[in-house]
Amino acid sequence: CVPNLLMAEWNFNTTSATPATPPPSTNNVGTAAASVSLAGGVFSYETTNHSAPYSWGIYPFPLNKSTSAYFQFAIAKGSFEDISFSFWVSKKSNNGPTSMDVNWSSQADFSTSTSLATNLSIADKVWTQHTLPTISPAPAVTYFRVYVYGSKNSTGADNIIYVDDVRFT
Repeated sequence: CVPNLLMAEWNFNTTSATPATPPPSTNNVGTAAASVSLAGGVFSYETTNHSAPYSWGIYPFPLNKSTSAYFQFAIAKGSFEDISFSFWVSKKSNNGPTSMDVNWSSQADFSTSTSLATNLSIADKVWTQHTLPTISPAPAVTYFRVYVYGSKNSTGADNIIYVDDVRFT
């Protein structure tokens, strides 16, 4: 298996009618899906972006750590052996969330999961790339959840985060 071959990517170059479940920009594996679990959440395509023209805007997020506020990706490994995950993130203001934890699972319901990263930072109005450890060997379908928390304001559009250039290799 050759490392760093593109499996799937979301760069939000176009908008879809369903911003809560945006389709991938590139899909070389068959199953590649994105979704959000956020009660009362707002999902949009934003012109604040890492690479033009759009990013995925999501809000509001909770003040405290919660397993109910996350965005998720599902990737089938196809003929790939390993999976690596990276993404860019920013936030609108210092009222937005401050931290993210990333878990992965072979089960869609996350009845069991493994921590991939904790306390990843989200900077105000600055794009930060997070490249996570490789999962090897990867299950047939791998689910990734990014739990977002630490907001100073639990409501309102100033609580928004922007996600862009999501890559699975």
